Amino acid sequence: MDPRAQRQQIFRPLNDAVSDTWLQVRAKPLIYILIWVSLALAPYILLGLAFQGPLVSALDEYFGMLEQLDFAALGVEGEMPSEYLPLTLKILGFYALILALLALVGVFMGAVMAGTISRFRDRSFPRYFEALRDGAGLYPGFLISVLFTVGRILARPLAVGAVSGLLALAAGSGTISTVGFLVAFFLLLSDINRFGLSPFIHLSLGSNARDSIGISKSFYMSHRPVISSLFLSLIMLPLVFLMLLYSLFLSSGFFFNGGAFIIWFLQSVAQFAIVMILINFARNTFIRKEVEPGTGSDIEGEAVVVEDTGPEGDAG
Repeated sequence: MDPRAQRQQIFRPLNDAVSDTWLQVRAKPLIYILIWVSLALAPYILLGLAFQGPLVSALDEYFGMLEQLDFAALGVEGEMPSEYLPLTLKILGFYALILALLALVGVFMGAVMAGTISRFRDRSFPRYFEALRDGAGLYPGFLISVLFTVGRILARPLAVGAVSGLLALAAGSGTISTVGFLVAFFLLLSDINRFGLSPFIHLSLGSNARDSIGISKSFYMSHRPVISSLFLSLIMLPLVFLMLLYSLFLSSGFFFNGGAFIIWFLQSVAQFAIVMILINFARNTFIRKEVEPGTGSDIEGEAVVVEDTGPEGDAG
């Protein structure tokens, strides 16, 4: 096959999902602006403002301690002063709480958008409050699928990280921990590709979390270029860009002087677009087909049909 045609085949499912997303937003722009503002942008701003004061104070105290630290003496004594541990845990606790709350609201936003997309595909137009009700109905199953998927993705990297950390501690070798980190990072990327579509497969097929995991893995094994291009374009590149921008703003001191609002705005737009595109990708790719009773089925009386999205063949 011509390499140019092969590249078009690989990116066609992503292009189709982006086109569907754009058409849906154009059809009902006010609905999606309201969803983005209320469920994507507002949580970043509200939580950022709520935690900015205590977080800035904790970071100032932490960096103030670092400036007073005698690193030469630290190298001889081999351990950090005791007051650093509770302060570090406090800062990490703030970030963990913020991320957890944002994740819960983000999952609800995904459920709401899945409801609007379902209405479009049923040839009706969504309304804002109807979308919220549809999202509330989809939220419990979607949340369970997300949690199950996150656990499955993190299982191997965390296990490798824990084992390598214990071995490095026992052997007193930093090389072991470095190698363990690289292996864990590779496994993380690999499992994101394998299982990352699972929650969106759940939204498309109504399958339970375990079945969605299996379908996602099977699809990845037969459509690796498609999934790799999907997650590289939608997850890795935006993530790297936002991390670089965050580091730049934080190191320059601009983050707490207006830069945070820029980060929150970009994060909310990226989150909204990525989730909606992934939902459309799953709805285009994983389709339920009614089968006759007694003839066998994959999911609750319905067969799963996976559309051919590349030269590798069908994964159904």
